Amino acid sequence: MYISRDGGSKWRSVKPGNWIYEIGDHGAIIVVAKKGELTTEIEFSWDEGESWSQVTVSDTPFYVNNIVTEPDSLSLQFIVFGVQEASTDEFLVHLDFTTLHVK
Repeated sequence: MYISRDGGSKWRSVKPGNWIYEIGDHGAIIVVAKKGELTTEIEFSWDEGESWSQVTVSDTPFYVNNIVTEPDSLSLQFIVFGVQEASTDEFLVHLDFTTLHVK
């Protein structure tokens, strides 16, 4: 995963590998999950990928299929869609970062 801070003139790698991501609040937060790998955590960054934190969202490993937020990108709330390991049971979690970051 690469990020540009200058409109695409220069790019910097912030997370090697394949990631599913969503950006909220006009770039204030990036929420990511490893694509095609089992996980129990979601990662997020408040500083354009300079540093990352994790939040455990499940005791059972699952594959993340998508992360979504409001189309206007103003929100700090996200929905994570996935499928649990060795099952066809779908997984859905609501993440609300509004109380974790003071603007």
